[in-house]
Amino acid sequence: MRFSMRRVAAVMSPLALVMLFMMSGCKKGETARDYAENLTAILISPEAAVVPIGETMQMVATGIYEDRSTADLTAFVEWDTSNAAVASVSNGLDAEGLLEAVQLGTADIGATLGGVDSAISSIEVTDADILGLTVEPGAVSLASGETVQLT
Repeated sequence: MRFSMRRVAAVMSPLALVMLFMMSGCKKGETARDYAENLTAILISPEAAVVPIGETMQMVATGIYEDRSTADLTAFVEWDTSNAAVASVSNGLDAEGLLEAVQLGTADIGATLGGVDSAISSIEVTDADILGLTVEPGAVSLASGETVQLT
């Protein structure tokens, strides 16, 4: 059933309306509809990940617009998983995009806004614990504007 804010406003006090607005997580001018306009693509990061059972990881959705600008859409997209038994992803207030590794297996995570589907993020849930991470090269000195590939 659809309802309009005009109808809601007719039965709610001004204080209740302010509280509803604040609890929705939206700021003035920030609605999913605003972010969907001129949206051409949604990228998900990380693109792929290995997550230990019981751990959580924050997924991020970045929108790309016709003018090539970008915006963080994490709180505005509808998150989805191909296998909620393996990895669930939240659409809840203040937990949008929070992935939980539930059991061994793989799941694809995606997001949608305004009819635009994201690229897919492949998640593998493992029972192994990550003990360390090494980045090469270990030390880098760069001049302004220079780049280096880390592995």
